[in-house]
Amino acid sequence: MSPEQARGGPVGPASDVFSLGAVVAYAATGIGPFGEGRDEALLYRIVSAEPRLDGVPGPLRDLVADCLHKDPALRPTLAGLARAIADRWTPPEELPGAVPWPASVTRLIQGRQAPTPDASAAGRQHGGAITHPPTERASAAPSRITLTPAVADQLFRRAQQARRVGYDGNPAEAARMSADLAADYTRLAGPNAPHTLHSRYDQAHFVGKAGDLAQAARLMASVASDYARVLGPDTLTTLNIRHEHACLVGEAGDPAQAAQLMAAVAADKARFLGMGHSYGWNILDTLQSRQRHAIYVGKAGDSAQATRLMADVITAVRGFGRDHIGVLTSRYWHACFVGDAGDPAQASRLMVDVATDMARVLGPDHAYTLASRRWLAYWQKRAAAP
Repeated sequence: MSPEQARGGPVGPASDVFSLGAVVAYAATGIGPFGEGRDEALLYRIVSAEPRLDGVPGPLRDLVADCLHKDPALRPTLAGLARAIADRWTPPEELPGAVPWPASVTRLIQGRQAPTPDASAAGRQHGGAITHPPTERASAAPSRITLTPAVADQLFRRAQQARRVGYDGNPAEAARMSADLAADYTRLAGPNAPHTLHSRYDQAHFVGKAGDLAQAARLMASVASDYARVLGPDTLTTLNIRHEHACLVGEAGDPAQAAQLMAAVAADKARFLGMGHSYGWNILDTLQSRQRHAIYVGKAGDSAQATRLMADVITAVRGFGRDHIGVLTSRYWHACFVGDAGDPAQASRLMVDVATDMARVLGPDHAYTLASRRWLAYWQKRAAAP
């Protein structure tokens, strides 16, 4: 799994290049480039640590290191990788006569080989068994156009360009570009191909960034459903897209529905990753989904329940330290819900500490600091009212 996939972001051919680098490193050394251990530990190292390539020989080490770059834009393209391999490796004039793998592997390969047209002819006798022609449904299945490396590379570059356009300030254009790309991937690779799904995700994401939250929520619901069907409901990618869908629903004005959706996401992440799981506070975290669930419960009007849920989150994230952004934002929302639940004096006391720590950690002019000061003034005024 590549760093961008581990973070729940869109993936493409560069993710395949990362996976190839990891496989080559393992084949060369017998040890994965990010070590061994629990899945969450490996994912943390993939996202945060440099690969261990000490045992990878010579020029192969540089090529593998390029494949394992954290930034997908800095990894070699498929075409560039093919050129690099051709430049650095010359096959022998004569291949060895012996098969280079065990007999059991040879038998497995032979068993998986597709039958030739003659072997599948109706009524053909082979080894004492009668083979049968394919069914009419199978023979009528439409053939897909094979994506050549050059075409795949072109499509990947279009995806990168769309994301650059979106993150450089034009999400509406990025959404349009991603929609066009999704249509091309659907035509060339099929509706369930990973690149098709990723492009549809990008479209929904940038539609939301452009301000059409209701449409983005509808698009993301469809994307999340298809990811769950194709990849499975418990993959990190599916869980993170469901998280983003719930957020879009909440921001579009339906916090009650968002709370329901996020409760399911948080429960599934807790089952899959652990109740207090965190990679340092990002969309991958169980804890962040639990925080968002508490926020939407509060926005839906149940301030007392939101206060309890957020207090549980604060207890879980306390190990990050008082100055961690996850701790600060959880304390901020907890103070707000305490006030909404009817205790403005306690909310004021809590928000004083939050505002002080926000100013010290983030700066006096940061948006979070300014918001905490506004809420502090509001709760102080409410507490002083007769």
